Amino acid sequence: MTSPVGVGARVGRALGLALPLLLLGLAVAPAGAADAGDAGQLPGDGDLALAETAGAVIVGLTLRPAEGGEAELWLHLEPSHPAPDAAALDPVLTVDGALVALERCGEACRRAAASVRGGEEVAVEISGEGGGSAELTLPSTLPPSSGEDLLDAATERMNALERYRVIEHMGPDEAATRAVQHIDAPDRFRLDTDGGHTTVRVGERIFTKREGERFWRSRQGPPIDLPSHIWDLDAPPRAVWEVGTATVDGVAVTEVAFFIDEDGRPIWYRLAVDDGDLVRAADMLTGGHVMRHRYEAFDEPVAIEPPRGPVATFATDVVGDPPAGLWRAGASAIEVLAHVGVLAAAGGVLFLARVHDRRGAERVPLARLVTAAALLAVAATAVAWPLRVGALDGTPGLADPAVWGDALGLPRALELGLRLLGGLAVVAALPGMWRPRATAVATAGALLAVASLLPVGHGATADLASAALSLEYAHLLAAAGWFGGLLLLGATVRLRAADAPPADVLASFSRLAAVCLAVVTLAGVGVSALHLGGPGGLVDGAYGAVLLVKVAVVAAVALLGAHVRYRVVPACRTGAADAWPRLRRSVRLEAAGLAAVVAVTAVLVNLPAPS
Repeated sequence: MTSPVGVGARVGRALGLALPLLLLGLAVAPAGAADAGDAGQLPGDGDLALAETAGAVIVGLTLRPAEGGEAELWLHLEPSHPAPDAAALDPVLTVDGALVALERCGEACRRAAASVRGGEEVAVEISGEGGGSAELTLPSTLPPSSGEDLLDAATERMNALERYRVIEHMGPDEAATRAVQHIDAPDRFRLDTDGGHTTVRVGERIFTKREGERFWRSRQGPPIDLPSHIWDLDAPPRAVWEVGTATVDGVAVTEVAFFIDEDGRPIWYRLAVDDGDLVRAADMLTGGHVMRHRYEAFDEPVAIEPPRGPVATFATDVVGDPPAGLWRAGASAIEVLAHVGVLAAAGGVLFLARVHDRRGAERVPLARLVTAAALLAVAATAVAWPLRVGALDGTPGLADPAVWGDALGLPRALELGLRLLGGLAVVAALPGMWRPRATAVATAGALLAVASLLPVGHGATADLASAALSLEYAHLLAAAGWFGGLLLLGATVRLRAADAPPADVLASFSRLAAVCLAVVTLAGVGVSALHLGGPGGLVDGAYGAVLLVKVAVVAAVALLGAHVRYRVVPACRTGAADAWPRLRRSVRLEAAGLAAVVAVTAVLVNLPAPS
């Protein structure tokens, strides 16, 4: 046999393999050393050691000596729940169907004598709860060929692997837990179980997530050294024989059986080794614990990366995985600017047409502010388009007209067309603002600009599309009147001299803001009811989380608006000394809050609604 690797490395490997088992809650029954009466049941170097399960009982068979003729058959019984203690078990032994008498040689030990030539079918039947039948076939030739060289070669070959996958079944066959391990040497693995538990190990960091949990837990772990295998222990193997041939996943293999006594804990192994010294399957039976491994994907590429935390998980839900997610994130950020521009321009037109007292000296600076918002909306929309192309096909897609067409599509084409037409109408009409025709054109342009937000929103694909689109349009118009009007109110306050504060303008906007808030709230509730599909949509997924954030920010801004309406505005009218500085601060805070609402809304548009 080859010499064992260093104790420290093996301890690290053992810890690396023990961790998934602990996380899965698989309690391995402790196995102490056999008592004096049981000593003969455990195999030595000249014996043959085979093992199998009889229900919930591991049956270890020792043939002594491993030769033809008269021999002793020793049974070691390792029960697990629900089987009773080993001392209470009453096994029945047959060899090629012939009953063989057993005598007790200890609590877990039974012994018999039989004449064998090779190839016999040995069956052990255990009745009662947790029992079953273990069927073992002796090698066709006794003594069999030594398996030490093959075991050495297989261990060396498997320890030289950098990557592989293990399909693992743990526990008695009728209640086995299935898991899949992905190994990436020297210190990365991932374990997924059928029960929904996942463990990822990267270096000394361990990440775990249970079934139903959305986010990962993380903790520090001991160093590990991969690859590591269930048979690769410090204790030397005994009774290493080639016991037969078989096929695993269509590959011809030679089966090697052996036994390891690890500090008084008996462990039986059976490995299936192909012509390239790769282990295709490995069974380990010990202490009421059964592990059956199947190995595949040898040195095939595998990516094991640290899982995302809550922030990264949420970001991926919003924009997707890199690299497409990075392009999409850029497009979403630019679209936030586009939405700000649309609402500021449309709301600015409404403010100029319905709220402002039409002082001529303020028309040009206010018109320039609205013009800048309209141009921002159009320019940002144009810039977002190539970023959407990149999200579909990366940088190569920028040179492919077909990808540009896919990125545009009918909804995006409508968005761009309506926004361009509405923005140009607003820009063209603003120089003549307050003349009836110019005001009408600017108002129409504002309505078209707001309508450009509908084709790519959730309302266009809702079950009740007409109702959803109507509610969304009312919601957006009210939001534009509130946000854009607030921006121009702040500009008006700055333009007016301290001795001529715009008290009438402030009062008029306060009434408009109250109406807008009511519409925003009512229409928002209706839209949310259509998109959420029920109260559960608020807590299930990113859409509900972002919507709750939006509601919280809107509520905060509404409280600030109420403070302005019922405290600051009356103070301005009575000429309080600190009223106008308070008003300017309040307007800035309210505008910043509404800008945050617009940004959150732009994110919400890119998330799939639960309905």
